[in-house]
Amino acid sequence: MAGVDAAAARALDGVFVVVAAADLDAAPEIVTGSSRPEAGEWRRPLLPHDRVRYVGEPVVAVVASSRYVAEDACDLVRVEYEPLDAVVDAEAALLDGAPLLHGDHGSNNFAHIELESGDVEGAFASAAHVFRKRFHFGRTHAAPLEGRGAIADWRRDLTVWNSTQMPFLVRSMLARLYGLPETQVRVLVPAVGGGFGLKVHLYVEEAILPWLSRLAGAPVKWVEDRSEHLAASGHSKEVACELELATDADGRFLALTGRFVGDGGAHQGHPWSSLIDPLCAASMLPGIYAVDAVRYEVDAAATNKCPTTAYRGVGWTSGHAAREALIDDAARGLGIDPLELRLRNCQPDGQPAVSATGCRYDGGSYAESLRRARELVGYEAFRDRQRRLREESRYVGIGFSPFVEQGGWAAQIAADQGFPGAGYLDSVSVTVEPDRSVTLATGLQSNGQGHETVLAQLAADGLGVRPEAGRVVQGDTATTAYSTGSWGSRTALIAGGSVLRATGDVREKLLRIAANELEANEADLELEDGVIAVRARRTARLRWPRSRPRPTWAAFRPTSIPLSPPPAATTRPRPTRTRASPASSRSASRRARSRSSGWSPSRTAARCSIRSSPTARSSAPSRKGSARCFGKGCRTARTDSSSRAACWTSSTPRRPGCRRSRSTTSRRRRTPKAGSRVWVKAG
Repeated sequence: MAGVDAAAARALDGVFVVVAAADLDAAPEIVTGSSRPEAGEWRRPLLPHDRVRYVGEPVVAVVASSRYVAEDACDLVRVEYEPLDAVVDAEAALLDGAPLLHGDHGSNNFAHIELESGDVEGAFASAAHVFRKRFHFGRTHAAPLEGRGAIADWRRDLTVWNSTQMPFLVRSMLARLYGLPETQVRVLVPAVGGGFGLKVHLYVEEAILPWLSRLAGAPVKWVEDRSEHLAASGHSKEVACELELATDADGRFLALTGRFVGDGGAHQGHPWSSLIDPLCAASMLPGIYAVDAVRYEVDAAATNKCPTTAYRGVGWTSGHAAREALIDDAARGLGIDPLELRLRNCQPDGQPAVSATGCRYDGGSYAESLRRARELVGYEAFRDRQRRLREESRYVGIGFSPFVEQGGWAAQIAADQGFPGAGYLDSVSVTVEPDRSVTLATGLQSNGQGHETVLAQLAADGLGVRPEAGRVVQGDTATTAYSTGSWGSRTALIAGGSVLRATGDVREKLLRIAANELEANEADLELEDGVIAVRARRTARLRWPRSRPRPTWAAFRPTSIPLSPPPAATTRPRPTRTRASPASSRSASRRARSRSSGWSPSRTAARCSIRSSPTARSSAPSRKGSARCFGKGCRTARTDSSSRAACWTSSTPRRPGCRRSRSTTSRRRRTPKAGSRVWVKAG
């Protein structure tokens, strides 16, 4: 870039801030490295100083009152470019004399990595057959329904709204970039419209937003359009592969080698780097096959293209496709059926193993899966049909391409894939709220997969409640438990395991509390459908939680209420708990009367309300302002001016005219004083 003229843009009405690289001398740079010792650190300024390296690279940032004004201002910016030699081929970028994209590195190669396991040279020297094949996989793009977008507000603490798959890692990267403690950075993630790996990076457009917010003194929003998204967000999977396979006369695999050159684009995809495709392809080179001797070489070249970022099945798709195509070539050369050749070299089913590249296999059904697929497609019949159609010059085909990859990316798997020393922490929080609902908080961010349903179901199963009794909270680093993020098939395995362990701890606490309340051993309790019950006596139970808690209210009126329990009830009394504690003679006599009458202050009480009517009144004389109740066992209470009578009775059916409401439970119901009256209603 020979020069940038933004004067016209700054003069436009509605424009607040216009910055180029010259205005960002004090701004930090994005530094991308790797845990691999072969890789160094590559730096990227928030805006380029002297040269642009790919189509769509940001050159000037404009903050305006609206998107329309900002785009008009961008059109007024004049940039003078001087063409330079471009490097668009990754293998050519590694040659001596190739133009350097970053002169301070002295090379276009981010890292050169080699691995050899077993006697590769000896295996090739003794092989009956050697097969070679070269592949070049073109660029792909994730293209989620929702592109990238972010809002930054740095008027006090830094708050960022971002469409990302990893809120906590974004927080860590922004805090490190601007030298802030992570407690002063908050990342909120609303509903994400798809990610597919594209949103496991921190992009330069997102990184510069806090700086622009500081300059503008206001929140700043950036949302890319579809053209920006396709041209300049992140591409993936461009890898050149050269493979060699050594076999014996019977088709047994003796050795396998591969060279993988990844096209990393102009800058490193932060934080994972351009090794994300070629190194993952190399680490899974053996696939499901038992090969004792393996060697690979990996290079990650810089070119004048959009930076490489993650996309589903990073590296594994290209590596697997290349290997399986090579095996088909070997089958044709050996005269062996392609499926039979694969079955002959599969790892044993159900036996854990470690591959020559260091990947751990927990014991799969590799050969069984191939045989099952053969049965389902009618393989032999299809081959017969294929031969008949060939005679008619009609060509139909069938192929098998077994695919295996790691799931639940964490520290050990990362090391197996060639990224040692990386730390991953994932956790969830399970809380029983005061209203007895359940809250599950996780930093594993859903981006359309339905994590909320899966995690809620796991929590419900762990606590013995219905899924609708709880809620899943995510997308806020200030209120959720820390997590590395949702990518690499991590959520179901890692978050699921965390949920089961957390709910197990909460379940133990619930049973411990219930055991005390029910006076039973924890081992004798069972929790199902929100009810904790004693197995031996199903009548002893506690219910929790209520999906929709209903309010309970009480109003006190200075009238009368029964001074003693009613006569004997007609229903079997419920068991009451007793405590070994001193009691006054008055309390003891009251409990004795309750037991003799079948009614206890601790049991569930029901109430009815009967409207006074001349036909319902007793023939006995009554005082003015009073009314009599008509249910057997009911004690007469004084009434107020509304001529309504309060009836306290046992849980027996009511006489006609009585409006019985829902029962309420009180653990200790005090005997009210004379002249007082309490109305209690449970919604």
